[in-house]
Amino acid sequence: MGVFAILLFGFAATGQRFGMLQTDNFVAIAGLSLVFAAVALLLGLIGLWRLWSVGAKGGRSSFWGIMLALAVVIPSAIGAAQFIEKPYLHDISTDSVDEPQFLREPVFVRSWLSRMVPPRQEPTLAVRAAAYPELTGRRYEGAIDRVSTAVATVLDQRGIAIVETDGFNPVVTPELLEPLDEEEIEESAVGSAPPPEILNPPLPMPAPRDPVSAAPLLRPSRVVIQGEASTPVLAIKSDVVIRLIEEAETTRVDMRSSTRYAGHDLGLNARTIERFLTALDAELLGVAVD
Repeated sequence: MGVFAILLFGFAATGQRFGMLQTDNFVAIAGLSLVFAAVALLLGLIGLWRLWSVGAKGGRSSFWGIMLALAVVIPSAIGAAQFIEKPYLHDISTDSVDEPQFLREPVFVRSWLSRMVPPRQEPTLAVRAAAYPELTGRRYEGAIDRVSTAVATVLDQRGIAIVETDGFNPVVTPELLEPLDEEEIEESAVGSAPPPEILNPPLPMPAPRDPVSAAPLLRPSRVVIQGEASTPVLAIKSDVVIRLIEEAETTRVDMRSSTRYAGHDLGLNARTIERFLTALDAELLGVAVD
């Protein structure tokens, strides 16, 4: 029973991880494996009790049955604890007044499993902010282009795929350019003659100054980046949006995260935002002002 329970749970987790199962089907199969694990745990405890009381055989099988059952029961118990402890939310934002809006509205999948539970009224921004008061936006010293480049770096480090952007133009620094190795430099130098433009450089020609082109490039004062995040083990998808607003000499960063299934995220969105902003603080170390 313990072997069957852990094999069934492993099949469900593998299917969820590689996209072969929908999340609601994963929850259903994992719940079925939990039933077999509970039976295995009960039988193992009975076997150990009989081994202790009357010296019955099967102590080794009882022990390994309990270990295999616990490998399924413990993750399920952690999920149940998160369900009880965390608020019933699936959409979290750091701005309780004007939350960042998605550029491409994500589709909230109401699966057959969630249809079995009566839908609840969507909580207001104030209620969602009160659930996680520690999640607040950031304000960094510096221009928006610098902060947006750091945001793009953290997105890449955390494996969050960029879906759509508005006003986002990352700065390509010389350090990001791939240098040529020594063999490529030697090959380009041997047997190559300088182009005629270098031997006979063109003389500068007088031209009227274009006031439009001469004007300095205006940086966008508002940048929105939408991405798709996934958990490292089960690859549960969630949609995130990061909004940057330049104010005077500082840049304000807010973030929003929303899961696609069910009404309870088990605290996943709050963890996604907290870890992202912590990594962004490290990337922009010393420039945060609040």
